[in-house]
Amino acid sequence: MNSAKRKRNRVAGLSLLAVTGLFSTYMQTLRGSSAYAATSCTVTVGTDSVATPAPGSLRACVDSIESGGTITFSVPSVTLVSDIVTNGVSFALDGGTNGVTINGGGDSSGFRMLKANLADETLTMSNVTLQGFNGLSYGSVVYISGNNATLDLNDVTIKSNSGSDGTIYFYDDATATITNSNFTDNTSSSGGGALDFRVRADLTITDSSFTDNTSEGDGGAVNVESGVVTISGSEFTGNSADGNGGALLVNTGTSVTVTDSTFTDNSAGDFGYSGAIAANAGTALVVTNSRFDGNSAYAIGAINGALSTTITNSTFVGNTAYYYTLVAGDLTLTNVTMTGNTSSYAPMVEAYGNMALNFTTIAANSAEVEVALGKANQVLTTNASVISSPTGAACRLGDTGTAVDTFTVASDSTCGLSGVGSVNSATAPQLALGAPQVVKVAGVDQTVIPMSAASILVTGAPSTDLTTGVTTDQVGAPRGVAPYGYTIGARQFAPAPDPVAPLSPMRPGIAPGNGEVRVSVDRRPSGDAPSRFVVTALPGGRTCGFVSTTGGSCTVKGLKNGGRYRFTAVAVNPSGRSAPSGASETAQPGPVKRPSAQTVTRRLPLGESALTVGRVSAQMMVEANAGSNGLDIAGPSFTMAMHGLDAQGRRMSLGREGVLALVSSGKVGTSGVGFLPGSSVNVYFDPVVGAASGSETKAIFVGTAKVRANGTFSLTAAMPKGLTRGLHDIQAVGVSRGNLLRAVTLGVSVANRPI
Repeated sequence: MNSAKRKRNRVAGLSLLAVTGLFSTYMQTLRGSSAYAATSCTVTVGTDSVATPAPGSLRACVDSIESGGTITFSVPSVTLVSDIVTNGVSFALDGGTNGVTINGGGDSSGFRMLKANLADETLTMSNVTLQGFNGLSYGSVVYISGNNATLDLNDVTIKSNSGSDGTIYFYDDATATITNSNFTDNTSSSGGGALDFRVRADLTITDSSFTDNTSEGDGGAVNVESGVVTISGSEFTGNSADGNGGALLVNTGTSVTVTDSTFTDNSAGDFGYSGAIAANAGTALVVTNSRFDGNSAYAIGAINGALSTTITNSTFVGNTAYYYTLVAGDLTLTNVTMTGNTSSYAPMVEAYGNMALNFTTIAANSAEVEVALGKANQVLTTNASVISSPTGAACRLGDTGTAVDTFTVASDSTCGLSGVGSVNSATAPQLALGAPQVVKVAGVDQTVIPMSAASILVTGAPSTDLTTGVTTDQVGAPRGVAPYGYTIGARQFAPAPDPVAPLSPMRPGIAPGNGEVRVSVDRRPSGDAPSRFVVTALPGGRTCGFVSTTGGSCTVKGLKNGGRYRFTAVAVNPSGRSAPSGASETAQPGPVKRPSAQTVTRRLPLGESALTVGRVSAQMMVEANAGSNGLDIAGPSFTMAMHGLDAQGRRMSLGREGVLALVSSGKVGTSGVGFLPGSSVNVYFDPVVGAASGSETKAIFVGTAKVRANGTFSLTAAMPKGLTRGLHDIQAVGVSRGNLLRAVTLGVSVANRPI
């Protein structure tokens, strides 16, 4: 157990009350007592009391949980009356298959759910809903302090909370992984509406949504001071900031990567900038396969990328601002469509470094100028692109700026571009996707170039500009609906089939260790793909999990050495959870077993067999092999073979009725698969007959073999000297993958010479 740690409170203007410090020390002292500490705890009480937490309450479970422990729930909801405080303990909250809702006291309650010092520790939440909290400062729901703190959220919903500095506030350097989670309708008087990182963040958001969150400061959904931000498969919709960054603000020295995501109807304040993403000083931004629709701000309707910005296969439609839609330092756009956006008094796109446009269409926007270089001596490079403005100039360079053009069509000849005209695939091989098409832009025919592996831009109603009834673009993507229904962009979202929960995973594999078992899980090859897996230990209910679409492994910790556990797994995606898998082989945590000879209850008659696993009788099948010169043995999660060799090393035929026959001058051979890698398999003759089958005994040792990394072994050993002819028991003892002793005993005959 971690001992109590005294840490200086670094929150400016605040200090912990002495009684709080004494209480924390008292709880740490209690955790040092084995009578109080727990590696797992189940919440059975939905009510809360601060003075005398009831056994089975969430507060009592958090107070007693050991580092690395898991808290589960047998009640559907819990309502708290005050903050829960924890210090220096890693633990997990797992709502299980049915989930759990943890309620606060509403808008005027003035408390959050949890205040946690997680220096070098981890807090994990799965299948939990947090709602109705009102922490007035530093996180309305959760406050996390301590350097190198880690937060993992899986299938978590955080909604309808209000306070300051986000629903979750990180005071020190932190790592956060958000998967299949939702932040909805949260409000913050400062900082991010949902997440707020004060120092450095390593933030990963996957398959999650941020909807209708608001901040009176910066970052309507997420505010990050510095670090690394990775977003994939996620949606940011209707978030707003009174300051800057309607959905996301990242400040200094940050790397931001956005993939397969949408930013829709987010907004910055009346005098704020960046309706969707504000990536400030020193930030590198990479956006791929994403769409920005209907975002707004006073300045920069969609994205501010300060250092360098690279955008690929993405679409910008209907974003509005007085000044700019997209601003960056160095800017590269590839297979990007920008149309229907508004920048009333400034360029639509402006770079303060160099700009490169590849297979990109910027047309039919309302702007002073479509593209511009904001500084002198910079270079605009265009390749097979369209720059067309119905209201202003196509292009503007800074002083002594230059343009390098290949097959680009523009609505005028500013910047020395090709000007109005037709370019076709014969003169531009880059356009092999299809021939250019003439469409109307502000009532004037313009040539539009198909983008490589993307879509053609169409800017008029089908009844006037294209054949009536045209519903798809060149690559088969469906056209949109009003008010942007006449634009086919580089990033179209076709209706997806109704998703379903994945099928149950394959039976888990196991690898026991000291107080833990590593469990491996694979998805079934059919059915909808999972996004993560959850493993549960039986008995005890301890869990672990990992994010994957195919499979992987995780370690269930806090298990009792010598205890016997089996494990099931479920696959999870946004549509739900699968049925549990079949249970794994039994595992016994602890040191690897030594394969000593095991007693038998009686001497076996010729041809009979017996199996014990973990000193418990089990079923197996023994039959002659295809050549009738050995036995094939099959039991739970293993197979073996055994045969006799004569003095010349030749395989001996089985005796009458398929009995294994051995000769005293020869050898015995055995092999198998399904054993614990790194363990040993020993072979004995004549284990002692005792009252209790399976206990250790002295016997005649024959030989030993090491189990390989793939769970196989093989052994050929000379028959022991002095073994009399007649009936004997031969016993092979190994260790199962679950670290249980496995003893196979056969009744055999030994002769002086081959019969």
